Amino acid sequence: MSRRFLPTIVLAGLLAGACAPTAEPTPEPPGVPQIVACLDIDPGPCNAIVLQVAAALPAAGGQPVSVQVQLAACDAPPCGPGMVTGQATVEWADGREPVLFRFLGPAAAPELEVVEDARWSGVVQPTSQRVAPGVPVPYTLGHCGLQHVVDFDGSFWVPIGDLDLSNPAIFNAVEGTMQLTAPNRAQFASGGRIIATLARFPGPKHFWLCD
Repeated sequence: MSRRFLPTIVLAGLLAGACAPTAEPTPEPPGVPQIVACLDIDPGPCNAIVLQVAAALPAAGGQPVSVQVQLAACDAPPCGPGMVTGQATVEWADGREPVLFRFLGPAAAPELEVVEDARWSGVVQPTSQRVAPGVPVPYTLGHCGLQHVVDFDGSFWVPIGDLDLSNPAIFNAVEGTMQLTAPNRAQFASGGRIIATLARFPGPKHFWLCD
């Protein structure tokens, strides 16, 4: 597997553990993950990839809880106009290892390939203490940033929505604050601005092996 994909795997895991979420996430339609992040990729292609990933998973495997889609540089053949490349990480809430897909092709429907040699940490439990809702809490990201271990309010958290990979907080240690904005939503802020919205992961997680 190419080294450019290793530092962007988003880990996953599952259930149980000290301090369960304060409320269950709102159920989504069948086949649609509850948590979706689009890193440096437009929402249209991102959502198309999410649907393709969901369709490529075994029918008996259940609905994934999270899909993180990340664009990568595509500046050499077979790349060209209208082509995208990158990776999508699928996570469940039942203890299974995540599945990492590599994608390449037209933005509306790139081909998917499972990365067989992705490396994961094994199941990790959160250890953070609960916090009061709406109160900014000083928080320093680990050296692999928002895409790695974010342990807050008794749970792990993963980015949700659109993110810009040029922000150093995505993959680096950054000082800031975390604030619980809803039972299953939080915001990380630094330098006087909100950097990312995060969703509570419903249990322990696997993590990619951060160098």
